[in-house]
Amino acid sequence: MKDNQLYENAEQLRKLFTQLSVAQHSLCRLTYAQQQGDKFAIAYIAQSGELDDLVDLIDDIKTEVLRISNEICPD
Repeated sequence: MKDNQLYENAEQLRKLFTQLSVAQHSLCRLTYAQQQGDKFAIAYIAQSGELDDLVDLIDDIKTEVLRISNEICPD
């Protein structure tokens, strides 16, 4: 693998890190609402579709990390 390919993979991993940070923030908000007993906030988050979006985001991240891993070190 050439240096420019490694650099591109590193950039993709940085973007995935940012996406994971967004997912973590959403989970932290949900956890905080649960700890505070804020049923309204929990219901809003659940009904807004945010949890579905979060699952989709995590699935996309998993797929991309696996793709990058296979590109760096193919089987």
